Amino acid sequence: MWGLAFQKESNKLVSAAFVKRHAGLGPLGIDGLYISDYKTQTTGNYFKLSNIDPAISAGTDPHAGLDKDMLVANYDSETYKWIGKTGLGGIDFSEDGSILYVVNVFEKKLYEFPVGIPASVPTKYNRYDIPTPTGADSRPFALKFYKGKIYVGVTCTNESIAPDTTGMKGIVYEMTPQDFGGGNNSFDELGFKKVLEIPFTYKKGESFTGTPFSSHWYPWKSDYFSTPFQNQIGADTVGTRLYPQPWLTDIEFDDHDNMLLGIKDRTADQIGNRNYIPDPIFTSSSLIRTQGVGDLLVAGPCGPDGTYILENNASVCGGPATGGKDNNQGPGGGEFYFQDDMLLHQETSLGGIAVLKGSNEVITNMVDPIYFWTNGVRMYDNTSGQGVGMIEILPSNKTVASFGKSASLGDIELLMQCGNPPIEIGNRIWIDSNNNGFQDPGESGLEGVTLDLYEGNTKVGTTISGIYGQYYFNDSNVPEGLKANTAYQIRITGSQTRLTSYALTKISDNSDILTDNDAVASNGSYIVNLVTGNKGENNHSFDIGFICDLKPAAGARSNAVCLNTSIELTSSGGDKYAWTGPDNFSSFEQNPVINNATNAKSGTYSVTVYALNASGSNLFSNSGFDSSNDDFSSDYTFTGDNNPETDLTVNGKFSIIKLPNNEFVPSGVKDHTTQTSSGYVLLANGATNGNSRVWYKTIPVKPNSRYRFAFSVLNTSISGTP
Repeated sequence: MWGLAFQKESNKLVSAAFVKRHAGLGPLGIDGLYISDYKTQTTGNYFKLSNIDPAISAGTDPHAGLDKDMLVANYDSETYKWIGKTGLGGIDFSEDGSILYVVNVFEKKLYEFPVGIPASVPTKYNRYDIPTPTGADSRPFALKFYKGKIYVGVTCTNESIAPDTTGMKGIVYEMTPQDFGGGNNSFDELGFKKVLEIPFTYKKGESFTGTPFSSHWYPWKSDYFSTPFQNQIGADTVGTRLYPQPWLTDIEFDDHDNMLLGIKDRTADQIGNRNYIPDPIFTSSSLIRTQGVGDLLVAGPCGPDGTYILENNASVCGGPATGGKDNNQGPGGGEFYFQDDMLLHQETSLGGIAVLKGSNEVITNMVDPIYFWTNGVRMYDNTSGQGVGMIEILPSNKTVASFGKSASLGDIELLMQCGNPPIEIGNRIWIDSNNNGFQDPGESGLEGVTLDLYEGNTKVGTTISGIYGQYYFNDSNVPEGLKANTAYQIRITGSQTRLTSYALTKISDNSDILTDNDAVASNGSYIVNLVTGNKGENNHSFDIGFICDLKPAAGARSNAVCLNTSIELTSSGGDKYAWTGPDNFSSFEQNPVINNATNAKSGTYSVTVYALNASGSNLFSNSGFDSSNDDFSSDYTFTGDNNPETDLTVNGKFSIIKLPNNEFVPSGVKDHTTQTSSGYVLLANGATNGNSRVWYKTIPVKPNSRYRFAFSVLNTSISGTP
C-alpha cells in the first residue's frame, strides 16, 4: 500500500494498491482499493477500478515467484522495471469528503469518483488526462486536493536519454475540477496549469555517509544490469546498490500555503533488503539491498500568476534562511528542513508527508529514527526547519521481510475523528494612526462596527466589533455555519454612523498577513474577499484598518480628533511645561499624548511654558568666583584665597578655594558653572548668629519677567568637625 485518504465525516480510511518489488498485492489486485473503519478497527475490500463500467485498466500485476514465507528471498524479476509505471498512485478526498480522486499511474490519468458520505462503491467516474511534458518519461503519482483545487505531481525521469540529467525535474500541476455532471466524462490536459518546477539536478545530502555518488539524483533505469550503481559490500557480504532516482510522491500545504514536497528514491522499491537480484533466469544467489532515502522540500506561493518558487539555499520566498543555509544539501546550496540527517545518512525521508493545520509542523516517514535498521517518522518545524521529534514504528530488523532501508513505510495520513468540525474567521478592526496599512503596537481597536458576511449575493451572517475591535463569524452568528473551501465576502457599510468620522486605510506593503489591512473600498462599502480553508481550519487574519477622516471646524486652531484615536498635544519654547484640560487632565510633559480619546476628553487644553533658560546675559559677572570676592556681598568676613586652615578657624569667615583641593574639599566636587573639577568654590565656616548671609547681591529686574537663579551648596568639614 501507498496512497491513503481519510474521510473525516465517516471516520473511514481508503488505501490503494501499490506496486513494489518483493511485495505481493492484496485480493483486489493491482487496481484495488481497500477501506478501514476507524471506529471498529476493521479493514475490508472497497472496489476495483476494473469493476466499474466502463472498466478502467491499471495494468497487469507483474509479480511472479513470491514465496508465501516472507523470510524467504525471491527474484520477482519482472516487477523491477514496472516500479512507478503501473498500478495506482496518490489518492485523496475532496474537502467536503464526497468525491475520491485516484491517480492511475499506468494510464497517466486522474479519476474522479463520487462516493458520497459515508463512502460507498461508485458506479460512475470522470477522468482527466494528466500532462506528460516529456512523453513516455513523464510519470504522474503525487496528489493533493486543497482549497477547491487538485494538485498533481509528475516526475520527468529522463529514462529515455539516460545518463543525461538535463531537464530532469518534478512538475506540480494545478487543476480546478469540472462539475461532475452525469459522470463518465473525459477531459483533456488543457485544464491543468503548471505551478511549480523542481529541478532534480541539485546536490542533496548523501544517502549513505561517505558516498559522494549518492548526493546526486540520476535518470530512471528499468534494467538492473545496465544501471551504473555504486556498489558496496557490507560486513555480512550483502551488496549495497546505490543509485538515487527522484520520484515526486507526495504534496501537502502548511499553515502559510507553502507547498511541501515528498521525494522518494525509486531504487528503494526496486531493490528490497537482503533479496536476490532481478535475475530473469533465477540462477543468481547474490543478495542485495540499498539505502533508499529521498528528500523533503518546500516551495512558497510567491511566483507570478499564482505559481510557486522552490526553496533556495534554505530560504523560502526570500525569507529568513534556516540552519541549513550553505550546507550543500539542497536547492541553491542549502536545505530548509536541515535536520534530516541521522546516524549514517545525510538524508532520511521516504517520500510520505502529512501536515496537521495549526501545529506549524510537518511529519515525514524516515529510516533510522532511533537506531540502525529501524523505520519511523520525523516531525519538523515549518518556520525554523528544525526537527522537533521522532517516533520509531518498525524496530531494528535486517531480514527480507522488513525491507530494511528500502522504503519499509508507505504514505502518512492523519486520522482525525472530528466529524464535521466548525470553521471560524475574522479578527480585528483597528484605527491605523499612522496610515501605514498594518497594525503597530498601541494602535486602538474600533468598537461598534457592524459587519455582514455574504456568500455570493446572499447575506449569511452579521456581527459587531467588540471593545478591542475584535470580530468573528462562526456558528453563533452564521446560522448554517461556514462551509469549507468556499468563497465569502465580509462587507462593512461605509454610511453606518460609527464610521462617519473614518476612512479606510491603505493596502500595506507589509508581507505579514496577520497584521495588514485586507479590505478594499467598493461602492460605498469596505470589502474583504476570502476563501475558507478545510473543515475545522480557523483563520483569524482578516483585519480591517481605518484612519480618522474628521475635518476641523472653520476657525479651529487645531485638528479634529476621532473617538478612540490619540490626542497629540505639542508645545515648544521653554524648559518646563504645565498642561491642563478636560476630564481633570494634567501633565508636565512637553508633548503629551492621550490615547483612546473618549467624549470626556473633548474641549480646550492649555499649557503654561516656563522659559527657565531664557536668552540674555548672566547678570552676575563673578558667578564662578574667578575674581575672588568681587561683585557680591556677604555678612561673613573674607579671609583671602586658598588659606582655609588658618583663616577659617573662626566662625563667620569665608575663603575662595581653587579646585581641586582634596585636603579641604571632598573629592569629586565640581565647579557648578563649568561642571568640571577645575575652577573655584566659596568655602565658609558657619556663623554663630542667625540670618547671616554667606552670599548676596542686589540686581535690577523687569516686571513680569522670568529669571533663573542657580547655585550649588555642599556641607563639608575640616579636621573632623562639621
